Amino acid sequence: MNRLSSTLIALLVVASGALTAGCTGESNVPQNSLLTGATAMDGEAMARSVRVATTAACAQTYGLAVDATKLKANYLSYETRRGVPRAQIVAIKNRYDAAYEALTGTR
Repeated sequence: MNRLSSTLIALLVVASGALTAGCTGESNVPQNSLLTGATAMDGEAMARSVRVATTAACAQTYGLAVDATKLKANYLSYETRRGVPRAQIVAIKNRYDAAYEALTGTR
């Protein structure tokens, strides 16, 4: 697949995630920072992890050809390159996993 196709697919996935806002009107994604140990400083990264998980889950739900494992790995790599401490990366990964599992019903 060429780069333009990959970019277009990524844009479609992001747009579908934004438009569906979690695929349904309900969300059982944990939002309480007590669950992850989030602080105000890392709230943006935690929120991003839920958005990326939502995108992956919705792509799966709508049958789009998106590799959820690769998307997760790329996202965690992005946060690592931003200089996020290792302990916070673990919390972000846990938040991503919880959100993805809540949206897809998988474990």
